[in-house]
Amino acid sequence: MVKYNFDTVYSRPDSEKWMEQRRKFGVDGLVSLWEADMDFQSPEPVVQALVDRAKTGIYGYVHKPETYNHAIIEWISRRHGWTPQTEWLLHSPMLMTAVLLYLKRFCAPEDKVVFQTPIYYPFYDVVKYAGREALFNPLIHNEKTCRYNMDFDNLEQQFQKGGKVFILCNPHNPAGMVWTREELLHLGQLCQKYDVRVIADEAHADFTFHGHTYTPFASLGEDFRHRSMTLLSPGKTFNLAGTHQAVIIIPDPETRAEMGKQIGMLDIEKNNCFSLVAVEAGYRGGEDWLRQAMAYIETNMEYVIHFCREQIPEIKAVKPEGTYLMWLDCRGFGFSSGDELGKFMTHRAHVGLCEGYWFGEQGAGFERLNVACPRSVLAQAMEQIANAAEELRRRK
Repeated sequence: MVKYNFDTVYSRPDSEKWMEQRRKFGVDGLVSLWEADMDFQSPEPVVQALVDRAKTGIYGYVHKPETYNHAIIEWISRRHGWTPQTEWLLHSPMLMTAVLLYLKRFCAPEDKVVFQTPIYYPFYDVVKYAGREALFNPLIHNEKTCRYNMDFDNLEQQFQKGGKVFILCNPHNPAGMVWTREELLHLGQLCQKYDVRVIADEAHADFTFHGHTYTPFASLGEDFRHRSMTLLSPGKTFNLAGTHQAVIIIPDPETRAEMGKQIGMLDIEKNNCFSLVAVEAGYRGGEDWLRQAMAYIETNMEYVIHFCREQIPEIKAVKPEGTYLMWLDCRGFGFSSGDELGKFMTHRAHVGLCEGYWFGEQGAGFERLNVACPRSVLAQAMEQIANAAEELRRRK
């Protein structure tokens, strides 16, 4: 068994997260923990598979072997107790590509798209770009537990207003909930009642921590399955986002045929030669790496929680149920706007985090922190926030 070292700090000269700070924040030189990729090397079997593929020296059009889809299905079946059929799988370079195509084809111009806020901010843009109207179903924040819950009464109202496509995020980005089977069943029953299609963004499915169970929406019954498109991301699981791959699962044959036709017309139905081998190598040989990475990430989360409790009491940090992202409640600083908080983090603490208001109005006063990084990098960021907080206290 390979013992992986997640403490190593790697130079990432081609990294969007590290090299495009001025575009994102207007300044350089930040400890960059905003974008949802990991600062870890991928599993050794993935690295070796890519090296071997590169050494062939031939990078023409590729044929997808049956072993590729089998690897995906075996992984889902073994880890999550659901066994999709091979013919249900499609490929897209990125998840948002699939979302846009789905909305353009299966959501009529007069129909509405419902999603739960705060939510992964590209969803706002993709719905707008598709020319569809968004309806918001705000999650209910429990101030005591810091967990969000679904507001089913409000959700039903949005469906009554014409919501015909619902975007589910599970595990939830940015707030980290792993929705329970009961919550998903309640959601699915409302979708049945109002004949609503479901886009299930389950990109962070493999990052579900002890005590919580990820349940694929499409696994809950035949009707749920046939009204859903499930999106999975081996790029998240094995840190492969740069190879541009996403797994689409569409059980309904008519829906799948239409999506397949659109993907084919755009000539994006094929993996590139590197994502093809990287994904299969990850699903076949990356499970031990994932186990070690999750253990390391959990210790980073505990570190942040303890650090905030001891040195930055203005920040309330809780461990997420899933994802490697922490949703920090920074309202204790007392800033009047999310923009003020963002300027504090960027210009005073010199860290680059996802600003909470990017995820919707409910996110104002929060920050999203990616802890999938070496401890020394995380510690530097937390120390800088603590120093900036101390300076703020002195000024008050």
